[in-house]
Amino acid sequence: MRKKFVKMLSSAVSTALLIAALSGCAGQVPPQADGGLVQNQSSGDGVTAQDQPQGGDGGAQGQNTGENGTGNGAASGDTAADPDTSGKGGKDSSGQAQKGSEPEVYYMDDLYTKEENILPVTQTATVHGISYQIGNVEYTGSLGDRDRKRLSIFTSGADADNQGNLPEGFKFLFLTITFTNTTDKTQEIYRTSNVISFIGASLVTIGITADACYYDTDWEKGTESEKHHWVLEPGESVTSEIGWVIESSDRFLEADPELESRMGSAGPYSLYYHVQDNNGNNEGSYFIDLGVKAE
Repeated sequence: MRKKFVKMLSSAVSTALLIAALSGCAGQVPPQADGGLVQNQSSGDGVTAQDQPQGGDGGAQGQNTGENGTGNGAASGDTAADPDTSGKGGKDSSGQAQKGSEPEVYYMDDLYTKEENILPVTQTATVHGISYQIGNVEYTGSLGDRDRKRLSIFTSGADADNQGNLPEGFKFLFLTITFTNTTDKTQEIYRTSNVISFIGASLVTIGITADACYYDTDWEKGTESEKHHWVLEPGESVTSEIGWVIESSDRFLEADPELESRMGSAGPYSLYYHVQDNNGNNEGSYFIDLGVKAE
């Protein structure tokens, strides 16, 4: 199915229509991916998932080729048709939108996932020479005893109270992840990247948040803006707890009237950790079933 969007002349209106009520932890307006819901959000230090470095052989992040494929941040990959520039929604000869014209309409194709690329939480996913093993999943409305100073939430309506509790309709997803360099070259990673996704009955795959709002430990060897990175020597591992803000399925359904038909149900929708390949599709990506739903 193709997801229909309206390209507004005002970027503020476009933002409100396209990404209102979507979860995440960034103050920047992200582009869309995976059928239009995914947000390419910046981490607490202001670095976006698209700003990723490459390691010694191209690195684990932001690559287009590799053994199985991954990148971090939101892998765009959706193919948008050229906007309809005819009629009232068109542009003048200079390419500028006509004053008073109607919004342009464009389409983005949904992405789909192969069943063999959906993994249980006990299984390791390896892409571009970095393996990802999830050791613990916590889906909770409270920050608990974690350091509040390490939390950066920019999602509208998701402000935590003084005790670190989120309001109704939002929860934290905390994953303990072991990242291992399986190659013979040094690689630099972004621990806070990779997407949390929904997968529907037809295997349509929709990214819902692309970057984390919490990570437990700074990498001390980089600059101030690189503290969520990590450089792994061959065979080296690092284990970190990473957190995201997840909105309820009901909030996503309110934001996207077509979501139920695309997903094949009204939810609640299961959450998957998407280990990505930025290759324009999901062929080299893996989706780890986290065993929890966005409720």
